Amino acid sequence: MANIKNNCCTCTAEGGCVGRVPIFKTLNPVQMESLHKIIFRRAYKDKEIIFREGEPLKQLMVVRSGKVKLVRYNENGEEVLTDILGQGDFYGGDTMFSDAVKTETGIAMGTCGICYISTKDLKELIYKEPDIGVKLLTYYCEIANNHRITREILSIKNAKVRIAQFLLELARRYEVDELDLSQEDIANSISLTQETVSRKISQMKKEGLIEARGHKKIKILDKEALQFIE
Repeated sequence: MANIKNNCCTCTAEGGCVGRVPIFKTLNPVQMESLHKIIFRRAYKDKEIIFREGEPLKQLMVVRSGKVKLVRYNENGEEVLTDILGQGDFYGGDTMFSDAVKTETGIAMGTCGICYISTKDLKELIYKEPDIGVKLLTYYCEIANNHRITREILSIKNAKVRIAQFLLELARRYEVDELDLSQEDIANSISLTQETVSRKISQMKKEGLIEARGHKKIKILDKEALQFIE
C-alpha cells in the first residue's frame, strides 16, 4: 500500500520537488508556497503499480524522487516500455484539455515519490500563471518529438545499430552517460528478443563501447563510436 500524505512535507518555499520541474521554476517564493498547499504526496515501493492504463486522468503527477517506467502491454501480455520518467518529470498535464484517460501503466523503478496536483487546482494555477500553460504545451511538443525519434529507431533493421541508437537517445534525453535499464526493458522497447539484446550488448562490451553492470545498468563509454556502429 502506498504511503499517502495530504501535503508535501518535503517541499519548501525555496522550491522542493516541484521547484525542480522546469514549468514551475519561474514561480516566486510566495507562488511556490501556494503551490505546495495544493500538492498531495505519495511514496511507492519498487515495482509497485502507480497507475494503470485506461484509468481516468484527473491529476498532474510530478516525480519527486526515483524513476517511473511507462509501459503498455501487447497482445501477448508482454510489457512494451514507452518512456522512463525521472526526478522533475511529470505525467498528466493534458488533463486540462479533455476527459482523458491514462494511455500507459506507470510502475515504480525502485522506491520513488510522486507529488499530485488535481486538474481543478492545475487549471486555476494556469489562469493565474499563463506562462505555465505555455510551458506545458512546450513539454508535450518535446514528448511528441521523442516519440518520432523512437519510431525512427524502430525502423532500423540492424539490431546492433538499433540498440546503439536507442541507448544514445536515452542518454541524450536524460543528459546522462549511465542508464538504469535492464536488457529486458531494452528488448521490449525496441521490438527485439532479450536473447538478441544480450548478445549485442556483450559485443559492445568487448568492443569497449559500453560497460554493463549487472543486468540493470549500462554506462556509455564511447558515444562517437556508438553513433557510427555498424
